[in-house]
Amino acid sequence: MPKFDLEDEVVVEKATAVAEVEPANVVTLSSGVKVQFIKPLTPFTAQQIVILSFNNINVDSQGRVKDNMTSQEQLATAKKMYDFNSALIINGLAEGALKVYGGLPKDNRWLAIMKINPAIASNHPFIDFNDPLHLDFLYLFYTGFINEDDYGLLSKHLLGQ
Repeated sequence: MPKFDLEDEVVVEKATAVAEVEPANVVTLSSGVKVQFIKPLTPFTAQQIVILSFNNINVDSQGRVKDNMTSQEQLATAKKMYDFNSALIINGLAEGALKVYGGLPKDNRWLAIMKINPAIASNHPFIDFNDPLHLDFLYLFYTGFINEDDYGLLSKHLLGQ
């Protein structure tokens, strides 16, 4: 058995923690959710989304929403914007142009709420709660992107505008 001298100096090396550095293309949205914009959408996809989303929209010759729209016209315009943002997110995820940085929350409470939300069932009847792509979409569309600034970032990064 080895002998130890209790008066010997013990040297302990200082441990240093390495801080995780976020890539420059990671953005924290208004909701606090972090997204990584990897690349723009392919030109064909971007063009298709814009054309399909804004066909027959109530805008003037300068591209601004018309004044004095009826309630029905306002709702139709809002629905087109909803579909546009939805299409940007799902296509961004599918093309690898966008991702949830750090992954989905470990606490699945957000998912439990999505499963019982009647708006999700009626607006997205084909959602598969077992498909990771669908889960990323639900999280970003209903939790991540919450205001005009967030949607502006989405358009800027995925459409290059």
